Amino acid sequence: MADTLIQPSLAQDPNVVALAALAERITYMDVSPVVTHDIDRVPASALPHLADQFHMRHTVAWRRAKTDAERRGLVKAGIQRHRIKGTLAGFRLAATDAGAELVRAVTPPAKLFASPALTLAERNAFIARYPQLRLYRYRVIGQRQGAMLHRAHLGGGAFPLISDAWLRILPRAYLWRDGTEVELTAIERTTTSATRQAETVTEVRAPGQATGLAFCALYPRHLAKSNAASRIYRVRLAETYQEDRDAVRRTAVQPGLSTIDVHYDQIAMPGQAVGLFAGQLLTGQLRASTARDRLYQRLYLFDPEVAVGRRTAGLHLNQGRLSMPAFHAELSVRISGRIQPTAAWRFTHGHLVAQPQDNLGDCLEAMRDVARGADRIAIDTAINRPATAGEHNQAGALAAGAWIDN
Repeated sequence: MADTLIQPSLAQDPNVVALAALAERITYMDVSPVVTHDIDRVPASALPHLADQFHMRHTVAWRRAKTDAERRGLVKAGIQRHRIKGTLAGFRLAATDAGAELVRAVTPPAKLFASPALTLAERNAFIARYPQLRLYRYRVIGQRQGAMLHRAHLGGGAFPLISDAWLRILPRAYLWRDGTEVELTAIERTTTSATRQAETVTEVRAPGQATGLAFCALYPRHLAKSNAASRIYRVRLAETYQEDRDAVRRTAVQPGLSTIDVHYDQIAMPGQAVGLFAGQLLTGQLRASTARDRLYQRLYLFDPEVAVGRRTAGLHLNQGRLSMPAFHAELSVRISGRIQPTAAWRFTHGHLVAQPQDNLGDCLEAMRDVARGADRIAIDTAINRPATAGEHNQAGALAAGAWIDN
């Protein structure tokens, strides 16, 4: 085959003939052992050398890799990893390599500017977007049922009932959203029926005649035994009847949203003068007052789905940062670890032992590896704290002493 690759004019040159023979050998040579940059096919023994070439062998990610597939992935991503060093994405990847999570980052310029506070009109316009919890008093009017001693008489199928007035004078809660009210409280009246049996005893007495000695007669006679007991009759009548018992209770539905402010607003909406009112000319007809629908207490509920427009950030005293120098950052990192069963945690159950610091050490090492020489990075790992009773937490969502984000 080498002869076919050489032109006839060069076939007599020994150097050309030797070169053609070498080319033929290379054509049929197995080059897979020397193709090192085919990461998916290279032998596993060559991966450490490739990691050295991409400066990956000394990293935390390489040390924590457990399988060859993970090491091949690190070698393939070596160039991209070097590109994002010194960036927030690089620090986030470094935290992931160490088994941690970057939850918050404060980077330059981190600057706030003094701005005026919201006016009352601006605050009202902002908070009016949220749903309302309205509490009404005396809004529900009762219905006359059964026997009312004041305006009805006992009879005509009227029976005494348990009054629900004490439930109607309590505040009634309504959820107001986009002009629609939905009642969150309701009064339920439950009637329980039972069949019972009653027994009526009727006593009948037959008249008798005086015989024997009567002390009140005109003259005495002989003493005689009285038969009064035989003249008394008792009749027992059994009958069944239906007994009904009324139970009144109040139920409430939770809105599922937390209040924005615990202080309520007392609302008194204006009404329209219609019908006949005292103090005016007696014109028109008497009409029921609607004041009960216009007097209520209002609380705004926070709904995360409500769209809120952005505004210029303001500066709060002792709560803001004037600025942050370049190449500085504050990173809040969540580092999880496994504590020994005998270690002292919140309560001492055994011997005092040192808590493991492996994950913390790996996280700090990974952060230093991706940081530039001019970077000054402050890492905060205290991002959790115990929940306290003074916080606004939904009932049942947290247990006493549970840990929440700081």
